[in-house]
Amino acid sequence: MRTKEIKSVLLKKGWAGRTISRQETIARLNPLMAQHVVLSRLYDQVVSLAAPEAAYAEELAQLQRKARTDMGKLAETIFSCGGVAYSGADRPVDAPPVTGTWAVLLAEEQALGEALHAERTIEHQMRTEAVLRRCAESSAERLAFVLGQARRQRTIS
Repeated sequence: MRTKEIKSVLLKKGWAGRTISRQETIARLNPLMAQHVVLSRLYDQVVSLAAPEAAYAEELAQLQRKARTDMGKLAETIFSCGGVAYSGADRPVDAPPVTGTWAVLLAEEQALGEALHAERTIEHQMRTEAVLRRCAESSAERLAFVLGQARRQRTIS
């Protein structure tokens, strides 16, 4: 067991020891925000390309709402540390549709999940830990959905 895990077990909801600074938190969370922005735009493309009666359209829209909530929590955490959250304003909004969208979504969602998992080893503040844990759970849920859709698309094609 790592020191961080031992502290969590012993102290339950409390915390002891040093955590990373606010500036380090901003520096670590902004790349996650950037990944979320990219994913959000990809999901928007899939939702816009899907026929409203498509079996997955409503579930995908619901997962997208949850992802936006996660983005908001990450942004709020960055703002509370005195930083400016990445917004994606430097990225084109109306980019051409991505080919092989399910495969691209799968790769991007896996990358986000790995990045969130890597943050578990960092001594974040308790609230940040909770936000990151929530983001990781949501990412895993989206990943399972996208994986199922990617498999289904391969069997249809």
